[in-house]
Amino acid sequence: MLYKNNNYPIKLEKIGIKLLEPYKGSNYHHNMKCLICFNIWSATPNLEAERIKKEIEEKGFTILEEYKENKYNILIKNNNCGHTWKVRPNNILARNVICKICNDKRKSERMDTLNKQRHKEYLKTATEWQAYKSAVFKLSRLSYKNNKITINPTNLPQGKAGTPGAYHIDHIVPIRYCYNNKIPPEICSHPTNLQMLEWTANIGSRDKLKSFVPSIFETYIKS
Repeated sequence: MLYKNNNYPIKLEKIGIKLLEPYKGSNYHHNMKCLICFNIWSATPNLEAERIKKEIEEKGFTILEEYKENKYNILIKNNNCGHTWKVRPNNILARNVICKICNDKRKSERMDTLNKQRHKEYLKTATEWQAYKSAVFKLSRLSYKNNKITINPTNLPQGKAGTPGAYHIDHIVPIRYCYNNKIPPEICSHPTNLQMLEWTANIGSRDKLKSFVPSIFETYIKS
């Protein structure tokens, strides 16, 4: 007996499964095909949606919102790390998905480790001036990140030289001056020595003092 007025075939297609034979009833086995990986198997239709949910849970996830169709992302939680994010159900089952947030963090950590290794190799051949400048730039980025509200209170846009309206992070007491006068990189990159300057005013190598010198330099610069 065939059931014509039943929505199971439609429900199955919504979650990425297609019946390969006429629908006979929810408790009868049917040949089915996954529309994602194209695998073919036999099962009863009323178990498929629950099977998918169960498999997701068995992989260590909790479904946090109603499961509708496979083409829609659902909110899930990784039970190991507690992170939540949205993903298509079949992406969890067909791919080795663990945690998007943890994975992004691991990628960032790997990139950070690689950059540190490259920096160590660079320092082996860098001149004293290049090594000093590199240290100041690294510390200056950290100073800016931690003190942005003071250094750039109006959120002026940063950009490369040649970009209309772009600003650079400028050292009031120039890096070259600090190097020539043996001023530690930590002092040269101090937040009070950083300011926002239009790129047009920040081009060229400068080693001259400005009229204003931050008080942090009092020990190193005698008037």
